[in-house]
Amino acid sequence: MLKKFTVKDDVSSKSKVKSSVQRTIRSKILAQYPLLEPYADELLPKKDPLFLVKCKEQLNLVSINNRVLFFNYYDGPYFPHLKLLHEFPDILPHLQVDKGAIKFVLQGANVMCPGLTSKGARLTEENIETDRVVAIMAEDKEHALGLGLTKMSTNDMKSINKGAGSHSIKKEKYYNTLSKKACIEGMKILKLNEEDSLINAITRAIQVLGSNLNRGGKVECDASMMCGRTGAFGAVGASDCLRNPIKFASVILRREKVGSVGHKFGLIPPMLICGSNGVKEYLEFVNENCSVEAKNVTEVVNNEVLVTSERLARFKEYTDLLLNDAMSESGFFPSEDLTEDTVGAIAMDLSGNVFSGVSSGGIWLKHPGRIGEAAVFGAGCWSENHLKNGSNLYGFATSATGAGEMIIRSQFSSALADSVMNMRTLTSQLKPIATETVPDHLKNFVKEKVFKQSLKFKEKNLGAIFLKSNFNLNQNFAELEFWFLHSTKSLAFGYIFKDDLKPTCVISRKSSTGHEDFIKVGCEVKCLRIAKIN
Repeated sequence: MLKKFTVKDDVSSKSKVKSSVQRTIRSKILAQYPLLEPYADELLPKKDPLFLVKCKEQLNLVSINNRVLFFNYYDGPYFPHLKLLHEFPDILPHLQVDKGAIKFVLQGANVMCPGLTSKGARLTEENIETDRVVAIMAEDKEHALGLGLTKMSTNDMKSINKGAGSHSIKKEKYYNTLSKKACIEGMKILKLNEEDSLINAITRAIQVLGSNLNRGGKVECDASMMCGRTGAFGAVGASDCLRNPIKFASVILRREKVGSVGHKFGLIPPMLICGSNGVKEYLEFVNENCSVEAKNVTEVVNNEVLVTSERLARFKEYTDLLLNDAMSESGFFPSEDLTEDTVGAIAMDLSGNVFSGVSSGGIWLKHPGRIGEAAVFGAGCWSENHLKNGSNLYGFATSATGAGEMIIRSQFSSALADSVMNMRTLTSQLKPIATETVPDHLKNFVKEKVFKQSLKFKEKNLGAIFLKSNFNLNQNFAELEFWFLHSTKSLAFGYIFKDDLKPTCVISRKSSTGHEDFIKVGCEVKCLRIAKIN
C-alpha cells in the first residue's frame, strides 16, 4: 500500500558497498534486465559509488548518485524503481488491469486473475512463468502504475481465471485431502449399518472445514440435514456459538422425526433454530426433557474459539478494502480466497435410504444475522425415497453451494429433485430423454428454473452434487448414479462406493468459455450387489 516513507522512520542503515559487491549487484541486475545493457554505464557506472540502503521488513534499496534505481526484498529479484520503469518501459512484460482496478492497486490490494482477464484488462500473448517481475499497466493509461511478482503463470491465469467460488491450483492437494478424509470417515460409519448410520455419516463427513468471518468479525454458520425415508429436516441458522453446527442440525432432525405426537397443546418440534440464544435455550430444553439420543451431542463455545489468527488477519485486510470500496464491479478481487466455505455430503445406506446435509459460514464479510441456503428447507440440501411396485426403492439426495439468495429464491434442491425424479432414467449420459440428453436437460433446468428467476443477481454461482438410486429390495441390487454440476469456475468433491478401495477426489474446472452461464455436468454410474440384510 502506498504510504509515507521517511528516512527517520523507515531506513535502518545506509552503507557504501565494496567494489566486489557492487560488481555482483550490477551483474545480477543486468542479467535480470538484459535490455538495460546498452545503458549500463549510464545507470550503473562502475566508478561511481553504489550505496545499499537497508529498510524495515528486509527491504533493500540500490542507490547511485543519490538516486534509487532498484530495490529487492531480502535476497529476492530486483525491481526497478517506478520512475526508472517509466524511462525504460520495455524492460518488463506488461500485464494490464481494467480502469476500475486502478484505485485498488494504488490502495495496496493484490492483483487477482479476474482483474487481469476482465473486459479492459490484457495479458501477454506469450506465457509468463511464476515468480517473474512484471509491470502493472492500466486501461487507457500510458505509464505503469505498479510492479508485481507473478504467483501463477499467465497460461494458468487464462485457463483458470481464479475468483470467488473457485479453487486455487496451488491448494488442489489440500482440497483433495479434505474430500478424501470426509469420504473415508463417512464410509466407515455407513458400513456399521447401525440405526443412525446415515445421520452419523453425514455429520462426520461435514466436520472438515473452518468458517469465514462476517462483517462483525465473528463466525456465523448455517447447517441442515434431511432424511429421505422420513422427510425429516433439521437446521440451524446464524449460529455463532457452535463448534460443529451440523451436529446441532442432527438434534433438530431427530426430534422433528417425532412430529407433534405426544406434545402438549399440539406443539410441533421446530425445523430451524437461529442465533446463539435460540441454540443455547433449545439445547437446555433437549437435555432436560428429551431422550438420551439427543443429549450432549454438540459443543457450545465462545465465538473467539472459532476465529483463527489466520482468518482474523484476513478479516482485517478485507475490512480495510471494503471500507475503501474495494469490492469492484470490474472483477477485481483483493485475495484469491474470497470464497464461500460451504461443505456438503450425500449418502445411501445398505437398505437404499438416502440422506443429505450441508454446512456453511457464507462468503467473507456477509451481514451479521444473514441466513443462507444451508439453513433453508428445499434450498441447500434435499433427500427423498419412494417405494414403487413394492420392490423398487428409488432415492434422490443433493447438496448445493453458491449464491445463497439465488439458491433460496429458486428452491434449487427440491426443484432439482422434482426434475430428476420425473425422468424415466438417468442411466446413460447420452441416452435421450424426450428430445434432449441428460446433461442438456440439467443445463436447461438450471438456466430456466434458477438463473432466469434470479436475473437481479450478477453472480450466478452454483454448484451441486446429487445421487439418484434404484434399489431392488428383492434382489438386493442397487443402481447408483453420482452427478455433479457447476456454473462456478470450479467445484471440489469426492465420492466413494461400498467396494471401492479409496475415494475418487476431483476438482472439476470449467474451460475458459467466455460466458458465465456455461454449466459443466458430469456423472459416475455404478451397479452394486448389496449383501442381504437380516
